[in-house]
Amino acid sequence: MTSTSPRATERHSPPDRGPIRKVVLNPASVALFLLFLGGTVLATVVPATIAPPGDIDGATLDAAWQAFGISVAGLLIMAVASGFLYARTKEIAMLILAIAPTTAGFVGAVVLLAMHGFAAAYPEAR
Repeated sequence: MTSTSPRATERHSPPDRGPIRKVVLNPASVALFLLFLGGTVLATVVPATIAPPGDIDGATLDAAWQAFGISVAGLLIMAVASGFLYARTKEIAMLILAIAPTTAGFVGAVVLLAMHGFAAAYPEAR
């Protein structure tokens, strides 16, 4: 007959959890987040009205470059605002907010510029 040791039969409790933090809305953090949202609108909506992605024949290459410049300005505003948010809060989510949308927005702006540039360079290739 084998016996089990007392350690093998005792149950372990889950580790202690830290206290749940109360959400504190700091006016400066809210202002920085609103600045981030404004940069998002500047980076996406404004260029889409200048050089719409579906209207390749109507937009000129100058309009595409103007839309690209405005998009990059909005992306810089987004990156700076979320960078300041990260510096204030030390939350990794704010750093991800600085990197992921701005990278995706920049890729989208380059694609929009390339699409309109190709359409301007080769108008007969449809």
